[in-house]
Amino acid sequence: TGGGEAGAAESHALVPLIAAERGKQGQDALFYFGVAPDEVLAGIGSRARRVVGMNPSRMVVQRARARLHSAGLNHCVLQRGELAALPCPSHSFDVAVVDRVLAAADRPVDALREAARMLRPTGRLFVIEDFEALDLRTPDSNPLELLRAWLANAGLVCDRLRPIDVSGAHLLLAVAAVEPEAVAA
Repeated sequence: TGGGEAGAAESHALVPLIAAERGKQGQDALFYFGVAPDEVLAGIGSRARRVVGMNPSRMVVQRARARLHSAGLNHCVLQRGELAALPCPSHSFDVAVVDRVLAAADRPVDALREAARMLRPTGRLFVIEDFEALDLRTPDSNPLELLRAWLANAGLVCDRLRPIDVSGAHLLLAVAAVEPEAVAA
């Protein structure tokens, strides 16, 4: 998933779904970490004042930077980085999108904790994950249960979790918030 033309088609098809789930949320500050910052941020980056996109690959970051800046989205900052150690201050984003990277992560709960750390108290985390990749990771369990457990173990409350089929891919979309007790701490 996320590789080549099929991955680009999936990412392009995800844009309206993310925008619909997001609603008015994330108009100030939006963070994206995932496989297709160029595709996703080209579609939703214009609706936020401040946008940070991140990917571990220098090539992906350079391609995204060129595409977004040529589209006039100069407020979108693209950086190379790892989800386990984000260089962003705590409580600095309204919305964070983690797109198809958790199933391959060594420590997905730690990665989700790191993404949650950056959210403002009223912020939302959108997690998009490949159903089959999660199923391979947990053959004895349900991929939806696995994703819910990761979110809960990271101190997040899952508001919504639903399957979505885009461009022949079976994905899951979860929307989560930081637990109120964690915000108060």
